[in-house]
Amino acid sequence: MSRVLLAALALGLATSAAAQPMATDALPAFGTLSPTADASSVSFAARTGTELTLDAVGCFGYADPSSPDAVVNWGGGDLRFWVRADFDATMLVYGPDGWSCDDDTEGMLPVVDIRSAPAGRYAVWVGAFAPDPMDTDVTLYAGTPPPRPVLNPQAAPEAGTVSAPGGFEASQGSLTLSVSAGGPDPVDSIDIGSDDLYCTGYIDASRPTAALAYEADGGTGTLTIGAMSEDADLVLLVVGPDGTPYCNDDFNGINPMVQIDGPASGAYAVWAGTYSASAGTVDAMLSVGEADLQEDIYIDDYDYEPTPYSEGTYVPLDLDATPSVRIAASETDAGSAEVSVRPAAPNPVQGSECSGYIETAPTAGITLRGDGPFALTASSDDDLTLLVRTPSGGWFCSDDADGLDPGIQIDAPEAGLYLAWVGSFGAYGDDVSVDATISATAGEVVVTSDYDGGVYDEGITQSEGDYDGSEIVGGTGGVSITGGAPQSVEVMAGGTVLNPVAGEACYGFLSRTPSATIEADGMLTVSASADADLTMVVQAPDGTWTCSDDADGSDPAVTVDGGAGTYSVWIGTYSRRTDSVAATLSVE
Repeated sequence: MSRVLLAALALGLATSAAAQPMATDALPAFGTLSPTADASSVSFAARTGTELTLDAVGCFGYADPSSPDAVVNWGGGDLRFWVRADFDATMLVYGPDGWSCDDDTEGMLPVVDIRSAPAGRYAVWVGAFAPDPMDTDVTLYAGTPPPRPVLNPQAAPEAGTVSAPGGFEASQGSLTLSVSAGGPDPVDSIDIGSDDLYCTGYIDASRPTAALAYEADGGTGTLTIGAMSEDADLVLLVVGPDGTPYCNDDFNGINPMVQIDGPASGAYAVWAGTYSASAGTVDAMLSVGEADLQEDIYIDDYDYEPTPYSEGTYVPLDLDATPSVRIAASETDAGSAEVSVRPAAPNPVQGSECSGYIETAPTAGITLRGDGPFALTASSDDDLTLLVRTPSGGWFCSDDADGLDPGIQIDAPEAGLYLAWVGSFGAYGDDVSVDATISATAGEVVVTSDYDGGVYDEGITQSEGDYDGSEIVGGTGGVSITGGAPQSVEVMAGGTVLNPVAGEACYGFLSRTPSATIEADGMLTVSASADADLTMVVQAPDGTWTCSDDADGSDPAVTVDGGAGTYSVWIGTYSRRTDSVAATLSVE
């Protein structure tokens, strides 16, 4: 939500400025802009070393108060300031009418709009929401507000039109099309015809990336449209024949997928965009299918009388909400905050430690600076749970790491904002609040146990799996191995596909095609090792699926007998990574 505040809030600014006065009259560090009909811009590395806290007016961040980053000389009229950057930026402007500030109008980027701005000098600071982000390169724009982008589904698509008769996937497989994804227009600034739909990213609103001419007769009743790229985090926007919009981000790792149930015949306009403005235009692949790929999550009404069925509820998380609490941690400084939550909604994220009840909006936003590891924890007199979403879209859950307090360890911190939900193991309802402390500190998570005897269950390390989708495809790919004598080969592990196989030991991120294929006559044992936490998925010749995680420390191993033929083996990483991992695959 935009937080643009003008001269009426100058008193609130003065409260913070008293400790760190802003040198509004100083010469700009990076130049002066004098925009006229067209916007002017200047690029620089943001100075984010000194805390600039504007709690009284709802703005936060870190900037250098000694001088503005830029000065804009304006002749009068409507004036806009906006930025393009890869970090969570904030903006502060001082003009003839006083102060204006903003955070997160365009995703993580600020926009300051001043209607009928008087002629004069405007001093501009671009800050960061957290201290010292990894990449501080930023471009500041100033000038007359550009026209609001208009979505044009009827325009000629950039990559052409794909025709798809109903039932095409069963007869010929999914359809694919190479496209260019991304563009200059922020999706959240475009009127897409729905106020309730969460859409983000950057597209070229003037024309679709591609169009789909679909004939529903003979189809499955489901239409899926996906996009993937090796170069960027993608988003999707689809407008159906009746004008209904559909959006998605991070359906499968960082790759989006739109599923339309009961699709109508007609033309579907498809925009493949990038999550980040600085990604520009990237090569991508669109895919069209008819398989039901979404997994519905139903939470029963907790009536524990044995019944053959029950009503269910599903409460989605509000990923668009801006956390009211922000903390930051580095290798030398910890961050913490006192929070109060009303945990009434069941945690909808799946995982062995994903339990309890949370609010739909995140409790806090966390920024991590350094090489890691970092421990994200929550503590209270109550039995707490913790849910964390990484900047790239991965999910982690915890329950009872340190007694009844949860803890999550981030080994390889990512740039950007981690979203954290503090919850409770039991349901409290909307009218009961839970007070807790959420913290981010350098180091490993402390794990303690009150268990006092017996055999400790270290968890399931191998399980059967269930999968009939198309996100991963076996049969060919990777290293080819002929079974027989024990042998070891080097393979590449990891990928961007969140493991789609359902099973108790099915975790991690995989490549679309196998890491290796093994020709064997029957039973075999496959293991993998690397300097990373690995996972494994095996598809046997008889079509069965088997998963493994942590069979030997953090290494997976599978023993399977699926008959004679080709065994497809995926070696994944437990956490999503931007690069593949070299691993050793052993076959016995």
